Amino acid sequence: MKTKISLLLLSLWCNAGILYAQTEKFVWGEKEKLEKIKKLQDSTQWDKEMFQGDLTQTRPKLEQDGMNFGVFPGFKYKQGLGAGTNAERNYFGKTLYWNYFFGEKNNVNQEYLKDKNSEVFFTIVILTDTLDFSNEKYNMAYNVVSRNYPDKLGNGLLKTKNNSIEYTAFLTGDRKQFALVNLRLFDLDQGRLILIAPQKDGSLRSMQLQLPLTEYEKINDHIRSVIKQDEVKSFFLAKGNI
Repeated sequence: MKTKISLLLLSLWCNAGILYAQTEKFVWGEKEKLEKIKKLQDSTQWDKEMFQGDLTQTRPKLEQDGMNFGVFPGFKYKQGLGAGTNAERNYFGKTLYWNYFFGEKNNVNQEYLKDKNSEVFFTIVILTDTLDFSNEKYNMAYNVVSRNYPDKLGNGLLKTKNNSIEYTAFLTGDRKQFALVNLRLFDLDQGRLILIAPQKDGSLRSMQLQLPLTEYEKINDHIRSVIKQDEVKSFFLAKGNI
């Protein structure tokens, strides 16, 4: 069955596009963190045009359940982020939905990405008993935010018939990475791929797997390979799952 794919390359958040590899090595350290704080608190450093755009154009579009998008003034930066979704609707009689967040190569992460042009920094695969891509405002929502440059952040939710799976994930400029899924904290150093199986009794089960450094163009193929593994099939087909 052909599945609709939703892929957002959110130039809305990128402010002048994507910055690729630079000629000099750039390190995001304590000095750079302190300079960022100073810029955020110094009105002479703010990007006034971006700030007004967030107030009048961006914020009204982000009508999503969950944490409210706050319009903070910020400085100029270049960072490309994106998000995408996909689904497997005939998974041994069940339905799986997944959502992923990725960042493009820039001067902060180029040493880590090397020859890759992007990296998926978080993927969640959810067993669901309802999925309607034509009614995304009700059934699902997600976005990525670059305003924390060079930190990357994405959040989203998926509503099942009797539950709501809500999640936030971030990757900092110095490679710290965590996710919250319904207030369970995941250290993404232990794996950027999170599997969630809602239960008939209203509880949740999770599995965390390692995700190799993957460009966003290849993530769907990787997920389809993962869900064929025996341990993953046992997880999603376990007795008690919805």
